[in-house]
Amino acid sequence: MNRQGKGRWAEEWAARYLAEQGWEILHRNYRCRCGEIDLIAVEGGVLVFVEVRGRTSDVCGLPEESLTLPKRRRLMAAAAFYLSRAAGKAGAGEGQREYRFDVLTLLHQKGRVVSFQHYRNALGAGGVVV
Repeated sequence: MNRQGKGRWAEEWAARYLAEQGWEILHRNYRCRCGEIDLIAVEGGVLVFVEVRGRTSDVCGLPEESLTLPKRRRLMAAAAFYLSRAAGKAGAGEGQREYRFDVLTLLHQKGRVVSFQHYRNALGAGGVVV
């Protein structure tokens, strides 16, 4: 499986996991001129922008360490674009006022998750993973 295939697999796993937890998945791979958001979902009335980081090994570091400052900035810019353009459209989180950024990281090998971590409200001031 190539790098893109591994990323798609991790995003699909994360979407299934969140849906099993009762989340409503609104968008997958939302793209705009500012960047991409892996998942946009609703949990308990809160709009959640989810970044999925997957790796097949921790030899080069943990998946959460791959969320660089430029990527965090693009994620926040894409979310701002989404909120300004799409939040009023039906099915796109209409009426959502509260939102947050979550990061879901996983280590996976041969189509099996070895470990995962869900960081809720992960991007603090300035987009820092807390």
